[in-house]
Amino acid sequence: MALAAAVAPLGVAWAQSNVTVFGLLDVNLRRIEVGQASRTEVHHSIVVGSRLGFRGTEDLGGGLTAGFWLETAFSPDTGTTPPRVFHSRSTPGLKGSGGELRVGPDLTASFQGFVYYDPFAVNDAGSVQNVFGGSGYALGSGATTSSRTDHAISYFLPADLGGFNGQVMYAPSEGMPGKRYVGARLGYARGPRGVPVGTHGTLCASSVPKDASGASTDGNDAPAVRAGVSAPLVQATMLYGAYSQIHNKGASNATVGSTQPGVARQDSRGLELGLVRAF
Repeated sequence: MALAAAVAPLGVAWAQSNVTVFGLLDVNLRRIEVGQASRTEVHHSIVVGSRLGFRGTEDLGGGLTAGFWLETAFSPDTGTTPPRVFHSRSTPGLKGSGGELRVGPDLTASFQGFVYYDPFAVNDAGSVQNVFGGSGYALGSGATTSSRTDHAISYFLPADLGGFNGQVMYAPSEGMPGKRYVGARLGYARGPRGVPVGTHGTLCASSVPKDASGASTDGNDAPAVRAGVSAPLVQATMLYGAYSQIHNKGASNATVGSTQPGVARQDSRGLELGLVRAF
């Protein structure tokens, strides 16, 4: 009875909240080449990461809102999810005129910079992570927080600062090696982020130089380029195509995509045609 009495007010508050179920499906047919080897496959999450999520907000008055965000990635070509549910983001938080406070697993502040300014949003075949990410991004430190971290406490600047945006994040290791994270970012963005092609689609292109140096890595460079075009069919459905290429030098063996083993000094190429559906 005591438990029911404690939970009853929460039920009233929940009924007054605004809860949304959302998701994205991105599936494609692609061909990946590494040197003379090639592979054709049905894959996913090339333009956007396929995901399923739940988010909600509640007005607390005085311009302050409380909210939550639960999100998990999944592979629509197989229907599988990662071992941890809601590993992408699991954050309650508060938001007001002074900014936003979040607690829980989320993208790191340093990785958010890639997400905001990579025209392909750091997704698969043409991702900046092909040449600058993963274990290489950790620079031999053993850190596992190159893109996401658990136990995070984050503060975001308000959205009305004339185009400026920023974030500070801290995550304790809680006794686990490589899990501690401290980071911050400051950015400026004004105007549209895409490059409209008439009224029928969007053209994106990126060039990612990798210039390795030190510790016998000189010459292990891997410049990467990617170009793509997307065309909406209806408001929530889009077709796309993209081409990616990495030119490996020295001992570099970076690959387009992640399903083919890399070979030092061998170029890697990828061509993708796909469909995105939002809900």
